[in-house]
Amino acid sequence: MTSLQRLEAFPAFVTGTGIVAEVGVIADHPYWIQWWLKTESGPVEDNHHVMDPEREDFYDYQDMAFIAHPRETRAPCACGPYVDYGGVDDYILTVGSPIVSGGTFYGVSCADIRVADLESWLAPWLASVPESYLINAENRVIVSNSLSHGIGDVMTQRDGYREVDFPALGWRLLTRATDALQGGSGTSGARGR
Repeated sequence: MTSLQRLEAFPAFVTGTGIVAEVGVIADHPYWIQWWLKTESGPVEDNHHVMDPEREDFYDYQDMAFIAHPRETRAPCACGPYVDYGGVDDYILTVGSPIVSGGTFYGVSCADIRVADLESWLAPWLASVPESYLINAENRVIVSNSLSHGIGDVMTQRDGYREVDFPALGWRLLTRATDALQGGSGTSGARGR
């Protein structure tokens, strides 16, 4: 089974995957990306990244967080939500994991996740819990079950929420404490007359 066939085994919210090389590690190709997109007819190679520094639309990725953070920390990271570079106007998350051998950093293995697909995948769970937000390391909303904050909004107020950390990605899940919803008394908040 080829790695392209394995792309079909990824969760539905993974829309693309590939390798992004550290600048200069591949002879004769200072900038190098091998990327595949998941389509209805199967995986296809994506060649929209311009790797020629002389061109105006050059995709200069060397300082982007999805490669810079793994280079510095040798740990995975998750970046976004942001509007996709490919121009599809979808919010995307990019998860990057370092490729290291003998202490040398060679680049990252990445996956792109469409936020709308992740939200749809999480919908049954989101429908069953109190007000909740999945936020990134910058406190920006990734998905939620509330209209109070949309994708990309910064969550500055966290009083009254329980937090669960996902340190591998720098994400946190904020869930409204049920006692905060119930007036802090541990009761339903309904009062008899």
